[in-house]
Amino acid sequence: MAKSGVAGTTVIKCGKLYDGIHDELFEKREILVRENRIEKVGTSVCRDDALIIDLSDKTVTPGLIDAHVHLSYLYCDSYQTFQIIMLHIILRTAL
Repeated sequence: MAKSGVAGTTVIKCGKLYDGIHDELFEKREILVRENRIEKVGTSVCRDDALIIDLSDKTVTPGLIDAHVHLSYLYCDSYQTFQIIMLHIILRTAL
């Protein structure tokens, strides 16, 4: 499962990976994390000196901090403006 590695170097083995950019899940990807930052994502980034986290039976979304945030509301001058922005997002998503 996991072994001790060089301080600050971790490889996360993903069953499926969603990158937030593409409309598909990528299978059998690895995420190289060094000093708490994603350094590389690919099919073979594993390092012998890294701590291995085996999530090969999970779907992983690297870099996702909070899946439910309403950032657009923070920049609105009124609730009506917020509703218009949200309607626009909903309509774009539906197309």
